[in-house]
Amino acid sequence: MKIRKNVIDLPTLFGIIALLLQCTFAQDVGDIIQGLQVIIDGQAHIIDNLAEHRRRTEIKIEEMQQKISALAYAGSKGRRKLRLKSRKLRQGKIRASALSGTVPPEAENQCPCLPQISDMIDLMALDECALGLHNCSEYAICTDRVIGFKCECLPGYSGDGFSCIEINECESGLHDCHPKAICSNTDGGYTCRCPEPFYKGDGRTCEGPFCESPGVQTRFLGCITTGRGRKKWEQAQEYCQEIGGKLLERFTPTLFEEFRAHFIDAEGQWVGIRGGKWESTGESVHPRLMEPNDNPRQCGFLRTVKTTFLEDPFQLEVANCNSHLRFICQILG
Repeated sequence: MKIRKNVIDLPTLFGIIALLLQCTFAQDVGDIIQGLQVIIDGQAHIIDNLAEHRRRTEIKIEEMQQKISALAYAGSKGRRKLRLKSRKLRQGKIRASALSGTVPPEAENQCPCLPQISDMIDLMALDECALGLHNCSEYAICTDRVIGFKCECLPGYSGDGFSCIEINECESGLHDCHPKAICSNTDGGYTCRCPEPFYKGDGRTCEGPFCESPGVQTRFLGCITTGRGRKKWEQAQEYCQEIGGKLLERFTPTLFEEFRAHFIDAEGQWVGIRGGKWESTGESVHPRLMEPNDNPRQCGFLRTVKTTFLEDPFQLEVANCNSHLRFICQILG
């Protein structure tokens, strides 16, 4: 069969669209659409082997881009050839088209419904979301509209719907974790976890601190515990934060007495001092505890002094913050 072409030019629609071409023909089995050719960027894509129907054939065009040309032909044994010509289409879902000339008068007499065929041809945009013919982000929800579609980023993401970026609720403070809980960012959300064993709860609420082993409850220093293994100063601080505390800090010369009651030997333990200041407050360390040192690469550690000539058996000293030492965590309520 010779294919008679007619180009249907579509202007730029909202992204990728799908079209449904519905044609109702006469009851004659020969009056069916035999095939459909879609021209996309100059390349022809033929959809053929269409089943014969007595009344309606629906052809779904799934490969569509912004500028599309299409042709349709109908007939059997070369008896009828129909050219489909569209009006100028506007953006949106348009009911459409007109049927123009190539049907001979004798054919119209044989098929009395043909004069009304132009009223039976619809060219309309379908549900782009259902067909997957949209350009929403994979992290967005596509909602079909009468004209086009709408893209909205999923909860936990921000953007215009076409591009969605994950929100880090933990860093931005957009979470409802308990102040003592550990907030962990996840794909599109976050989780809250109480730092066990010193705090218990579901992460939204945390009770404690419970100074359980290996922690020791003190009168003025709160719950203190030694960390696991040897770490750099920043790694030790992170470990203490994960269990709901921080590196031991802000003790005074008088609090050494209490500290001595619980620790017989402090063999080089990191405390919360960096650059001669307490990390959490920025206050300078008392000169009776440690000689002034404002080098940010020098961090404080506590050690036992093996001599009987010093008044206190414990002494604060500094070392390179990248040194691997043991450490002491302080868990305060």
